[in-house]
Amino acid sequence: MGKTDEAKLDGLTFSSTSIYRILQELGRGGMGIVYLAEKNCEGVIDHVVLKTLRSINEEQIERLRNEANIATILRHENIVKTYGLEAMPLHLLPREVREAMHSVTSGLRLKEPKDPETTRAVNRPRLEPGQASNTRFQIPAPESPDIGAMRTLPADDHDKMYCLAMDYVEGTDLGRLFRAHLRAWLLIPPILSAFIISRICRALAYAHQYIVHRDLSPENIMVNNHGVAKLTDFGIAVAAGQQANLAGKVMYMAPEQMQGGTIDKRSDVFALGLVAYQIVTGITLFHPPPGNIEEAIAAVAHRMKSMKIPPPHIVREDVPEILSSIIMKMLQLDPAQRYQDMEEVGNDLEKKYLYAAGFGPTNNSLAAYIRIFESDFKLMAQQDLRQLTFLERPERPGKLALRRLLSYDSYSRVGKNLIKETQRGTLMFKILEQQAQQTRGLG
Repeated sequence: MGKTDEAKLDGLTFSSTSIYRILQELGRGGMGIVYLAEKNCEGVIDHVVLKTLRSINEEQIERLRNEANIATILRHENIVKTYGLEAMPLHLLPREVREAMHSVTSGLRLKEPKDPETTRAVNRPRLEPGQASNTRFQIPAPESPDIGAMRTLPADDHDKMYCLAMDYVEGTDLGRLFRAHLRAWLLIPPILSAFIISRICRALAYAHQYIVHRDLSPENIMVNNHGVAKLTDFGIAVAAGQQANLAGKVMYMAPEQMQGGTIDKRSDVFALGLVAYQIVTGITLFHPPPGNIEEAIAAVAHRMKSMKIPPPHIVREDVPEILSSIIMKMLQLDPAQRYQDMEEVGNDLEKKYLYAAGFGPTNNSLAAYIRIFESDFKLMAQQDLRQLTFLERPERPGKLALRRLLSYDSYSRVGKNLIKETQRGTLMFKILEQQAQQTRGLG
């Protein structure tokens, strides 16, 4: 058969036969509800995450389509892959689901959940429906209404539930990993924290060709079971230089974002700097006070301008000074004084710190550390320890600094004062106080 006789399929269209079955709720955010779903495509089963949003008006629907169009073109190993948009008429859903969809429509959030039990991250291994999970990070999700199977439906009903279909990350999120360490009276080793941040720098350096994320937080940074850090949640992303509505998490906003002005990739640099400061020191710098959004933003903005942030290595002596200086440059209030892009941040983290002495963290070493941590440091396979030789103590050759202790004594006087000024009511403060009380009781 000659070339001219070959069947041509260019331009052929056909309908998908995929069927989605919602298994359980994974979490709720300012924009919608997140579900774990089983996708059946002609008998081939896979698990995906469905980020659901209820349509409110045509403008919001168009913004959601824009998000889906942006997210689907982002192809990077450190970004959670988005597959596309699905929809189903809202009237077909159980009443409980419709009510829940009405309750999560705000894009502006005051704070993150105080306790991991209220944060149901995308954090479960590949399960059969109903199968339980038992790792340190797994929190049983509440039973979801039986929505049953969802087919891709014609878009002729005005009021719909839209579902952004995303890759299912088998692992945890950085927020949960951080809080799990706090509960064990520990912090993540600085070099591993910096490695995670460096991977997100690479993800954002790529994504900034198209958008500014605007919603960086530990909860939006996933770490899969192979130690690969992945950025997720582009729900309020905007084009660089765009004048945008005020949205995001107040405690991780750049000052120019709070002012509702024009933002660019340097705004994400500041936000990621806040995340890095928190994970490296244990201290969240800008907790919004109780009250309405306007009052909270005004209070945080005032504190941001009036507070002289102490460098991380002054707060805790176990933070290397070079890492501290990189974080502080990310946190300059004036965007012109910050790193100008994420590639600069990533380069400095890698060249000046992570690999300055040679062997440093990799995806495999991060996965090895998490396995050891999950076992309460009881299961230390030699192959995992070999991945972590960069944690060797200089004063004790062959001895790895796996446990980074959290206590008042691990902070300098400056650090202790900062904790008292900024952390009251937080999980960290409660744990430190409980620990101090136990120590006094033993004494």
